Amino acid sequence: MRRWMLILLLGSSLQAQALAPAPIKCGFSLHAPLRFPALDTRTDHRPVRDTLYSTPDGAFAIHYDTTGGHRPPQFSSSPAGVPDWVVEVGAAFSLARDTLLAWGYQGHRDDGDGVYDVYLGNEGGSVYGGTEFEALQPDGGYITYITMDNDFDTEENYFTHGLDAARVTAAHEYFHAVQLAYLFRAADLYLYELSSTWFEERAFPEVNDWTFWMDDFIIMTQPKLSASDGYGAAFFGHYLAGRYGVGVIGDTWERMLSDRAIDALRKAISAAGGDIATDWNAAVAGLLLNGRSPARYYHPDQDFLPRPVLPDSIVVAASLLLSADNLNIDKVVWLPLKLTKAETLRLTVSGATAPYAASVVYSAGTDYRWEPMENQLWENGGLDRFSEIVLAVSGDMGSVNFLADVAGDSGLALFAMRSVVPNPIKLGSGAAGLTIRYRVGEVIELAEHRITIFNLLGQQVYQARFERSVDISDYQYIIPLSGLARLPSGIYFVRLSINGKHHLVGKFTALN
Repeated sequence: MRRWMLILLLGSSLQAQALAPAPIKCGFSLHAPLRFPALDTRTDHRPVRDTLYSTPDGAFAIHYDTTGGHRPPQFSSSPAGVPDWVVEVGAAFSLARDTLLAWGYQGHRDDGDGVYDVYLGNEGGSVYGGTEFEALQPDGGYITYITMDNDFDTEENYFTHGLDAARVTAAHEYFHAVQLAYLFRAADLYLYELSSTWFEERAFPEVNDWTFWMDDFIIMTQPKLSASDGYGAAFFGHYLAGRYGVGVIGDTWERMLSDRAIDALRKAISAAGGDIATDWNAAVAGLLLNGRSPARYYHPDQDFLPRPVLPDSIVVAASLLLSADNLNIDKVVWLPLKLTKAETLRLTVSGATAPYAASVVYSAGTDYRWEPMENQLWENGGLDRFSEIVLAVSGDMGSVNFLADVAGDSGLALFAMRSVVPNPIKLGSGAAGLTIRYRVGEVIELAEHRITIFNLLGQQVYQARFERSVDISDYQYIIPLSGLARLPSGIYFVRLSINGKHHLVGKFTALN
């Protein structure tokens, strides 16, 4: 987990500093059972410190030295002589525990004395802290203890220093202790780190250490949650909690007892009324607004987060087929687009092999906007060659194809789907069929018309092809009821393609 990175200092401006080795945020995964499989209940491998402070709630024992290199700052305003630093560290752990218990989490596993042990020591800027595995319990949970730096000195290599660093480390590591009271699964480490990094900001929102840990995620050319180290994906926790409440993270951890992390997230989000592909797509696409839009997208620290690294733009000069391949439920495929002049851009879905979500982030003058691609269609007439347009695509395993069409100021507006009637259509009602009314904006001799109907999964359920010469006028086509007879009740999309250039999209509901 050690890596080299460009350190950014947060403040009124972002100032690049010299390359330096990044500290390790959390030693949790370094001491996991995959490295030390023979852990037992012995405590002789724990650090030895000369003094112990018990928090007022009796929940934590903070072990520290009063002399030597491991001692914390010794100033004390207490008659008992306990260093203020130690008291504040204990208060941070108590706040973290009280918050998680109030949210409905089970507490840490007890090692037999009813007190959770924390050991302060000089980590020298190499690691903030670590949750140490000690004993596997019969139900799969672990007894643990925590180690963390003794002072987070400004001369040491941490992104955040002093008590602010100690506070977020306490929240981060204690949530690990709670997670390990549920279970440990090495393949899902990203969810452990995502949750703990998210929680430290919830516990101490005035400390923004979490924003420094997004580099590994941001440099992904196709951002994927399960391929991240978890630190950089903490923003997704903020997005979910903002949309559904903090309970969605707790529900995920309850489901982790029987499901892998991605399935636990999927089910928890679904139970909250959402969809993981749609929410992941929206959260990741929103990162493109960082520092660009005055509107907060999902978190007050949005402006401080780095922006994703995008692939080269795809020039769209007329009509171009775009493909988002090898999708996965927790991955985003970027399709940056570039126009050659002032154009109207229309994006339509031309085929999908699995459920998907798509959104467009684009510049509008001095502002940037984010819009979901609804009903398989997105169109904007206020774009030019300086516009930054990015199509973000997520979905279940499969691919989605898009058709990008450009035209002058009003060209596309002359081609439009007028209506699809009757809507809803009762398939057994004896109606003549489904009537598609549309507008054609130019003279075309023997234009090929292709009418396709898709279900909500993007699967083609009907297609008709015919040739018709057209003028600038309104037209209609009737799909006979016999062509729809086998459709189950549901919502369907109609796409009319004229000479493979103009793609008109409508929607209707079928009732059996």
